[in-house]
Amino acid sequence: MPSGVKLSCSAQSIASSHAAVVSRLLWPSRPRKRREEDRASHDRRVAHAANRGKQVRLALGLVDEQPGDQRTLRNHLEHFDERLDDWVLTSYRHTFIDRRVGPSNRMLGPERCDIMRWFDQTDGSFRFRGELFDLKALATWVKEIRGLAAQARRYGAMTPPAASR
Repeated sequence: MPSGVKLSCSAQSIASSHAAVVSRLLWPSRPRKRREEDRASHDRRVAHAANRGKQVRLALGLVDEQPGDQRTLRNHLEHFDERLDDWVLTSYRHTFIDRRVGPSNRMLGPERCDIMRWFDQTDGSFRFRGELFDLKALATWVKEIRGLAAQARRYGAMTPPAASR
């Protein structure tokens, strides 16, 4: 495997796994209803998941707003087959380019939506079918959360501003 492809795969792995895992811990997905689960049990699990996420965010001193890139990029990469189906149905020229590594200003010709995964190592950006993601910002965000978690573990949970009065 060429080194550029390895670099692209590593960048995808960091973005799709680390940031997405942190995102899921802080903003849990709504649990799906189990086949033989009654509505009250499902509602309790939904409330529990939402409360768990809120408590973790409070302990770290985070606001409720979720940066959107974490889940979006992860979903693109984890559900690549669905995105490929979408590409087949929506691409005008059907020029397929995947795992491109290099500066984003160096390729002319194909439409951005025909380039599935593109890592630009010069600025740390990643594009999925033309949608831009800042991997440096995602990595910084994960490091910040890690620092907050270490601080909370060392000194105890952060006190939310409203609760300190």
